[in-house]
Amino acid sequence: MSLKFELGEYLTDVFVETGTRHGDNVIQAIHAGFPDIHGIEISRALHDIAKDRIGNELGRVSRRSNVMLYCGHSTVGLEHVCATVQHKRATILLNARAGSGDAKDAAPNGAARPLLDEIRIIRRWFHDSLIPPIVMIGGIRHDPSPQPETASPSLGEVVEALLDLCDDYQFRVLDDDTRRNVLAALPPTWTRVG
Repeated sequence: MSLKFELGEYLTDVFVETGTRHGDNVIQAIHAGFPDIHGIEISRALHDIAKDRIGNELGRVSRRSNVMLYCGHSTVGLEHVCATVQHKRATILLNARAGSGDAKDAAPNGAARPLLDEIRIIRRWFHDSLIPPIVMIGGIRHDPSPQPETASPSLGEVVEALLDLCDDYQFRVLDDDTRRNVLAALPPTWTRVG
């Protein structure tokens, strides 16, 4: 998923992405000026590609960002990242599409629908924060799985989970590779940059 909007409009102290893939959005976050960036990717092969691409990009830009890449399941990586950034203004990009369904992609607790678990982790760390994070969820328009136990959560379930985090969130729909495919939950304190 490559974002088709200016990530710099949502500039905060920290950018976090689950499902980093080839690193496109992390590279965009570097160019947007995020000072602290965290990418989490479950696939070792994709993690290695992202690491090389991002390392090359960091060598070409004058702006400096602290970039940390994690290889492992998103819920484990997100738990670690949220523990370290919970008192900062954060923009968090989650991927609504579950992994390939392989056993190696299964969540540590056996859950087949990690998106709601990821939102619960964010809620646990940021619920009492004076500045709730911007949460973006890419892939909201994909075709659901025919198996209910592995189906991605409905848009209603996602919105409800986000409102449990901050009941004053304002929602916006943005584009990635697919038009109107990214749901952005913006806290009431958010003001557009630029």
